[in-house]
Amino acid sequence: MHRVCVFACAVLLAAACGSDDSPGGGGPASPRCEIDLSPFTAADGAGANPSVRAIAAAADLVGGPAARGQVGDWILTNDRIRVVVQGARDDVGASPFGGTIIDADVIRPAGAGRDVLGGVGPLHGFGRTGRPASAADFEVVASGEAGAAVLAVSAKDVPARSVPIARGLDETLPSPLAVDPEVELGVNITNYYILTAGAQRVRMVTAFCNPSDVPRVLAVGDVVSPGAADERFEPTDRGWSRADGVSDAPWIAYQGGDSAFALVPGNGAGPNVVWSEGGIDVTIQGADSLLPYTRPFDASLPPGGAVVVPGGASAWYERSLVIGSSVGDVSQAIFAARGEELGRVSGTVTGGFDGGAGARILVTREGEVVTVLTADAGRAFDALLPAGTYALSASLPGMIGPEVEVEVVAGDTATPMLDLPVAGRLEVRIDEFDPRLSDAVPAPGRAVIRCFAETCDLRPDPARERLFREVEALPAAASDVVWVGNSTGRGSLFVDLLPGEYEVIFSNGPEYEVSPLSFANNGRGNPRTIVGGEEAKVVARLARVVDTTGWIAADLRVRTQDARVSGRDRIASLLAQGVEVAISADPDVVTDLKEAANQAEAGARIAILGGAGIAPPSFTGIHAFPLAFDPALPGNGAIPWAAADHLVLAPDAIFAQAAGRGALVQVSGARGPRGLFTALKLDTRTLTTHATPESLRIAPSEDGLFSARFDALEVLDGGDLSNFNALLNDWITFLGRGLAVTGTASSGSTGRLSPTAGAPRTWVRMQEDKPQLFDAGAFTEALRSQRATAGYGPFLHVTARAGDATAEVGEVLESAGGEVEIEVVAQSPTWMKYNRLEVYTYGPESAAADGVPNDVLPEVALQPDDLPARRVLSMNGTVYNVEVSFLDEEGQVVTRVRNEVAQTFRFKPEHDTFYIVVARTATTRRDGLESGEPAPGPMAPVVFADPGQEAYPTTFANPIFVDVDGGGWSPPGLD
Repeated sequence: MHRVCVFACAVLLAAACGSDDSPGGGGPASPRCEIDLSPFTAADGAGANPSVRAIAAAADLVGGPAARGQVGDWILTNDRIRVVVQGARDDVGASPFGGTIIDADVIRPAGAGRDVLGGVGPLHGFGRTGRPASAADFEVVASGEAGAAVLAVSAKDVPARSVPIARGLDETLPSPLAVDPEVELGVNITNYYILTAGAQRVRMVTAFCNPSDVPRVLAVGDVVSPGAADERFEPTDRGWSRADGVSDAPWIAYQGGDSAFALVPGNGAGPNVVWSEGGIDVTIQGADSLLPYTRPFDASLPPGGAVVVPGGASAWYERSLVIGSSVGDVSQAIFAARGEELGRVSGTVTGGFDGGAGARILVTREGEVVTVLTADAGRAFDALLPAGTYALSASLPGMIGPEVEVEVVAGDTATPMLDLPVAGRLEVRIDEFDPRLSDAVPAPGRAVIRCFAETCDLRPDPARERLFREVEALPAAASDVVWVGNSTGRGSLFVDLLPGEYEVIFSNGPEYEVSPLSFANNGRGNPRTIVGGEEAKVVARLARVVDTTGWIAADLRVRTQDARVSGRDRIASLLAQGVEVAISADPDVVTDLKEAANQAEAGARIAILGGAGIAPPSFTGIHAFPLAFDPALPGNGAIPWAAADHLVLAPDAIFAQAAGRGALVQVSGARGPRGLFTALKLDTRTLTTHATPESLRIAPSEDGLFSARFDALEVLDGGDLSNFNALLNDWITFLGRGLAVTGTASSGSTGRLSPTAGAPRTWVRMQEDKPQLFDAGAFTEALRSQRATAGYGPFLHVTARAGDATAEVGEVLESAGGEVEIEVVAQSPTWMKYNRLEVYTYGPESAAADGVPNDVLPEVALQPDDLPARRVLSMNGTVYNVEVSFLDEEGQVVTRVRNEVAQTFRFKPEHDTFYIVVARTATTRRDGLESGEPAPGPMAPVVFADPGQEAYPTTFANPIFVDVDGGGWSPPGLD
């Protein structure tokens, strides 16, 4: 960390000092904090002069899956890289203000950009940043003609509302930070972006000028949004990591496809603290511990890494954004930028099945990970490394080769040969189950490969393999899973495996059988023996045995950018679960999944809707859709949540903005740690809140903190199953008070595999249930009207009858005071095991009081004979088997089997009410498992929940409302 005190303009470049009036217009510029930039302007290598300019036409934009640049922003470019700095406009997201880097890519042939960067923005004081007031705050300090292009962005010191870093860190530290990010620091801020000839990096220097007499002590760093990057790397013992929390790393790199970037604080030697939450990373530069920030401190003895800005003087900190095509590429550039003596490593990989094409090469030095390289199609790898002794080893998924010691000599080339274990190759293929077709047609689906005991012992330690690539932790019930493949229906998948014994299980979601059919009874898959150097094949045909005619299956909350999952991978995982509608839900950005669907040639199989999460720091879990993808709008058309004075809009104002765009609003994860109901400390009986606007930094509102202007409540979340009881109680209470919100289920998956994308889902009643004929307007109207059933399965057909009158979910049944019959048909494939079918109705005991959720399962509705409306099931036998008939080419019947439960419940309501049918799985005495009753197992490996949880069959139908007196339905909770 460097500190300088310079009052005169000392740029030592061709450009003159900035003036008070910027060519950008918009009023006088903020005071520019002048420092000596000469230490940062030397060329990194040979190359043409760089340039910096305002973007005047769309042709100047970078492009790519995470590109957000617009005309009016600024671009720095040389003959190696291009970087876009957001202009004087506010956006939404982790770093919303202008003057931050939002796009970056290498120079590519024909100018086709592949930007995966979400954004990088400066942060200081554990929650403050700079915000330019107008275009006048942007100055070209050096045009590039002298070998360096410099853009200066002066900014006001404001709270960084998007990232609740202080609160997040307080939860991890033994005592709170002794820093209040709400206190204005009274410093002037200028961010300098510097690109030199031959550079593969943009140097970022943030300068602080202190006009007061009191010194300022600042923790400094950056906020990084990975955007469309799907892997994250730290060159420590963490390697490729995903976990939230606090770590330390000298630098962090991200890659997706053949695009990569790295944030390198200082010279990249560290130390740096990294705090991660929800896919966002925050660095605290130069610190190896945050404990000093939990105690009062002064400028004479600052915490490690802090920037001290003396009174009447200036100080700065530096970092670089390095851009390349892979983590290996950017790490090589980092070594070169540090001025280290470099030698070349140029080797090959052998082994595996057909050599080491695509193998990852781990490079360690004295036990620390230095970088990871990737072998090309010819099994070769090549990189520059600092001189020294290294250990190199190669890996393909599921196998790791021995370490080879390599001595790297400056100016010389080492040529190591790395070996992998000999492997066999397994081809897996899913075909359409259509007996009318004599020729096999590929179909979407999911293949899960498990190992047997002896073969499992050969697998590499996941902690070791995680140094080579991201390896997801799976639930305990899936500990023997070695590979999961998602087919989009375009042909076979191939996987290389160590020799041994395996089994393969094929599935396609809750409407399909699994292969082999015997899995339903014995839990075993299709066995295969893998022999080194040989190929094997297994093919499955999966029949759709559950009848969902007139319903379309939707995952209402599909996440990619904050989950570090590519759009293509996410579409494949949804297709493999039989999802027919995908709605994007990345925080504060509308992600366009249509291109990913087109790449998968999946237009006839899945419909795409735009949507976005609304993610202020005060609370989480609001999602709006449909939203049109519009790059000209903040967040590509996301719903803004910022209020005046750096506060957050009240929920009612956020809901109103969504409604003004014609969007449906879903509240998700409401009882999670930062969920809306948790944050508000909501009492559902009175709809009052125990939180204050001040505690949540919410702008004052005459309507209070709670708003009923949302359309749907996610009752079941694939990422967090622990709050189902509480949310079911909330939903029942809302309905009883007349808040007719739709109950939904979504996966909200933030992993490639866990939780399983598309599980659970929401089935929506549609006159046209084919994705290729999808009508977005009819879909959202049906969802608003509660014509939906939601969950993992079984699928529920629910009909209410009173005399000659009938009603389905979301409709009103006029009973004229007579008996009401609720007819339920629950369909499921035979592999799905559940044990309860129940009916719930309104009861005041469901309410949450004192701001504390009610997590006790609601009481089951009573029938006229005072018996609970419950059926106890055991799905292990064949008593519920129903044949499903298909005709082959010759008109012969081909049969498959599903489980089908038909049950009628009877009621004699005296007042208007509603009935909700729930199929669920009781596994403990707390949730109703009877003494001596066997508990069904989880759905893994067909469906995964989050690690630490298990997924069990659970489905609920939306309410059928009963009007007893013919005067129109009245909420029973308002009597």
